Order: sequence, then C-alpha cells, then structure tokens
Amino acid sequence: MDYTNVISATSTVTEADHKALAVAKRIERKRIKEGWRFYKINERMQVLVPFGKDGKPTERGMKMIEIQKELQGIK
Repeated sequence: MDYTNVISATSTVTEADHKALAVAKRIERKRIKEGWRFYKINERMQVLVPFGKDGKPTERGMKMIEIQKELQGIK
C-alpha cells in the first residue's frame, strides 16, 4: 500500500511513526499483562485502564476514564 500524500510527493508515514507504534504496542501488551483492561466509554471509544481484583476499575482507572470523557466532551 502506498502511503503517499496526493498533494505532496513525500511519504506521510515515516520510520519514526513505525517506531512510535511499536513502542505503544509494547506498552499496551505490558499493561494488559499487569491487569489493565479496555473500558468502553461509548460505542466508538474505549480506553485502557487498570482494573482491581474485584473486576472494577481502580481509583486511578476511574480518574483516567473521567479525563477521557472530559476531553471528548462526553457526559
């Protein structure tokens, strides 16, 4: 697949983008092993937050959820 911009002949996906994605995936896998899970905020958005042994988001996780809702304008 060609990742070039129609307006500019330069590639829009760079090597730095690939490295950043690899780092993000590595962090995500590590957190999932530590007990983090995806929390569905709405039908299109979910956020990875820490969950406790009881199966509910921790206090830190709830803060992360509230921050994401605020940033997205969700009540």
